[in-house]
Amino acid sequence: MRPLILLLLPFAFLFQNEAIEVDRVETTPTQAVIAFTVAEPGNCTVEIAFDSGFTRPSHDTDENLFPGSQKCGRPGAIIDGKKVVFVAGLRRAMKAADGRFYSRALETNRRYYYRIRSGEHVKEGSFETANIPLGKLYGEPYPFDAEAPGHYAWPSIDWKDG
Repeated sequence: MRPLILLLLPFAFLFQNEAIEVDRVETTPTQAVIAFTVAEPGNCTVEIAFDSGFTRPSHDTDENLFPGSQKCGRPGAIIDGKKVVFVAGLRRAMKAADGRFYSRALETNRRYYYRIRSGEHVKEGSFETANIPLGKLYGEPYPFDAEAPGHYAWPSIDWKDG
């Protein structure tokens, strides 16, 4: 029996399920780029959250605010065969499903948790966004609302929240 197992061992890769393989995670102060390989890129999602229990999603991938924002094929992502490059965090505020504006950028110098799902496969991990570089003395450009020219897309403030 043992020689048979040793003979078939080199071919074991043919029978294994294709899992999710994270190639790299790179960050800036407001974004993270997650590069990974999945069996079905058209049927995968990426969640970004503030906690490891995924109870507090980042605005960028909050499906209640921005439907379709967790899909691997969302605008800004790159799919090449089975390889996916997912960019988390947009450097702008956008109008959400509730009609309010939310910043889609990630917070600076903060730990985030990600969960990639593809079929029955799940891969979790974490990353920390970078700090603002020393000497960066210029401000960010004003957020522009493309749907209402001449208006800014400042994130909405709920004064009732404490």
